[in-house]
Amino acid sequence: MTNFRIRSICCIFCLGIGATAFGNELDSIKHDLDEVATQASYWQYGWTSFFLGSLTLQARTLARDSTSNKQKFDAKVSVVTSGSGLLSTLINPLPAAFLREFHSSPETTTAEQAAKAAMGQRILDDTKLEIVRRRSTEFQIFVLTEQVLAAGAIAWLDKRPQDAGRRFLLGMASSELFIFTTPWIGSPPETTQVTWQILPNGISFNLKF
Repeated sequence: MTNFRIRSICCIFCLGIGATAFGNELDSIKHDLDEVATQASYWQYGWTSFFLGSLTLQARTLARDSTSNKQKFDAKVSVVTSGSGLLSTLINPLPAAFLREFHSSPETTTAEQAAKAAMGQRILDDTKLEIVRRRSTEFQIFVLTEQVLAAGAIAWLDKRPQDAGRRFLLGMASSELFIFTTPWIGSPPETTQVTWQILPNGISFNLKF
């Protein structure tokens, strides 16, 4: 009987330690998520609204009879670039901006705490991966290529090279802001910096890896 009581006490003690460990892990994950969730939500919903607003504005421009051919061409180019940005936020969102399921999941038992901690860690990991992707060299090159093509369409297809230069600078400024405002978790990841300079005979690009 004495041995049975000792084993029972040991089991209860071990279960208590396990529950405390899972509870501490869950609290730590909650803290990390709370730190990034607000910024992620502002970024996610803010940029989604921005691209939606841009598409709505361009649609109205195209629908007006008084719109000039030049304005219609610019609006079509903006529809492509804004549509690309909108798809980017919808297809590859920041998971930390959507925590309703995480907050609503139960955490009464040790098993529920472990499952919730695993879910929270998965959200953090996926968010980190998406942040790193958006700040990567490949993504920088993608947005640069997109803006070059948009400006090139205005310069060569619509024969307006001066307007193309202004369109490129505006597009790159908004694209860099889109990347720069992406929140991060912990230390900022390695980034690629894209800088440009207006020269008498063109535009100079500088990529820093």
